[in-house]
Amino acid sequence: MTINDSNFNTVSPEVSQRLRYCSILAMMAVLILHGNTVICNTPNATTWNRFVQELLYINCTNWAVPLFFAISGYLCVFSCQKYKSVLALYKRKGYQLLIPYLLWCIYGTFLLGGY
Repeated sequence: MTINDSNFNTVSPEVSQRLRYCSILAMMAVLILHGNTVICNTPNATTWNRFVQELLYINCTNWAVPLFFAISGYLCVFSCQKYKSVLALYKRKGYQLLIPYLLWCIYGTFLLGGY
């Protein structure tokens, strides 16, 4: 299956800028979400404190990862033009994700002792 459809255009600068802003907001939400695990798991946290933290941090930041996934899929459609086939696209993207993943797993397993 090749992708040579003329309906696919490049992303306009306005859309690119909006996607960048959305990505920045999502990055901040992910940082807040990951930082919450330190705050919420303290032994001194009261029930009210824990409720507010869960409401603000966890429930208000759950949209970040799905937004990254949607932006990634949207941009993947436009990057399909660069490749001759969908298989070539998946092969290239697979290597871009698989190699850092394997290196990080090796680092975590051998250098950090698997913790």
